[in-house]
Amino acid sequence: MSNFVLVHGGMVGGWCWKKVRKYLEAKGHLVRTPTLTGLGERKYLNCPDIDLDVHINDIVNVLQYEELEEVILVGHSYGGMVITGVADRTPQRIKQLIYIEALIPEDGESMFDIIDPSISSYLLNRAKEEGEGYQVPPAPAQSYNFENPEDIKWIVSQSTPHPLKSFQQKITLKNSMKNFIRQYIKCTQDHFLDSMFIRAKNKGFICKQLDTGHFPMVTEPEMLSNLLVRDLL
Repeated sequence: MSNFVLVHGGMVGGWCWKKVRKYLEAKGHLVRTPTLTGLGERKYLNCPDIDLDVHINDIVNVLQYEELEEVILVGHSYGGMVITGVADRTPQRIKQLIYIEALIPEDGESMFDIIDPSISSYLLNRAKEEGEGYQVPPAPAQSYNFENPEDIKWIVSQSTPHPLKSFQQKITLKNSMKNFIRQYIKCTQDHFLDSMFIRAKNKGFICKQLDTGHFPMVTEPEMLSNLLVRDLL
């Protein structure tokens, strides 16, 4: 039995892990899927002040107040920024880090520093034009190439605007990550973060591949769940 804490990416919430959580719990694992401040069922908290530190502290507090130890901390997409910060601040509670098509920041990097500048500009413009200057609206339905239209309907209906400042704040890291077991799951149908897969390999991560798009927890939850528990160390 393992302690999983699954951290979602941008514009979604803990709800996106619903199917994965079911599979992991059926295998006897303990699973928590917290929602970051300002998103999902916590969207009423969205405001201009929410930054990356707020989201890191969200998860640090989950680990502390749930008294979790030996945690397998999983981050998807933007969630990679968050779990990296959590591991830096509370390393004694972490057993393993798993990045799913996720950002792996270095000290002093923000999400906007890492991703393609054209995407950063697009998200910033959407925030200015449609998000009152402080929140990035969810992606439109046509941006999802899921085979199952019900999956598209689900993710579009549940997605919420994301606090812009959390994409802009540079992370502060004081400790080495080399002591953690670190895995990277590359979603081969998605090329948004190809540079992060290269970074993961260069840093000595255990690297795996999954034949899915950017949201395997939505489109291939059983396949992803099996990969998460395979070769648990």
